[in-house]
Amino acid sequence: MGKGWLERAAIFTSGNVGDTNRQLGLDYETVRTIQPRIVYCQATGFGASGPYAQLPTHGQMMDALGGGAPPMALDDR
Repeated sequence: MGKGWLERAAIFTSGNVGDTNRQLGLDYETVRTIQPRIVYCQATGFGASGPYAQLPTHGQMMDALGGGAPPMALDDR
């Protein structure tokens, strides 16, 4: 699939982890060469680089990491 749609886009959003966007040719620098006025958002739990960048973080995992998930009660009957 070509990237002609980017020429008409105003906003680009992605939930891909780490450098997946770069591997797909959809990193900010590449997208900006196609559409200089793009609003670019990559929503990752740990950012696009760093030791945890490749970890997917959605839903309950993010709640637990942020301390928002209640502890599990284990019934040991």
